[in-house]
Amino acid sequence: LCLRCERIHQKIGRFSYHAYLVYKNTTTNERFKWPNYAYDVREYIKRLEGSNLGGSKKEDDPNIPKYRLDKKGQIVVKNIYNRGALKNFAEVLFPPSNQ
Repeated sequence: LCLRCERIHQKIGRFSYHAYLVYKNTTTNERFKWPNYAYDVREYIKRLEGSNLGGSKKEDDPNIPKYRLDKKGQIVVKNIYNRGALKNFAEVLFPPSNQ
């Protein structure tokens, strides 16, 4: 009985994790590398703010991904593939290539 409960628990855990990935529209690889990527972007933006590069705007720089500031003023990098929970799940259940 205990082994059966453990297997059910593992399956629920895997399903929940994959549902979370679909919800955020990321892969497992992206999930683990995202903090490093976001950190690099934040550092790049800080360097740009520290050096006035001839008055160039950050919005015009193609090297900077879309980002926003949270309530604390911290830079939060946006996942450009995240279309919202319902559209993300619809994309997985009904892939555009099958339509």
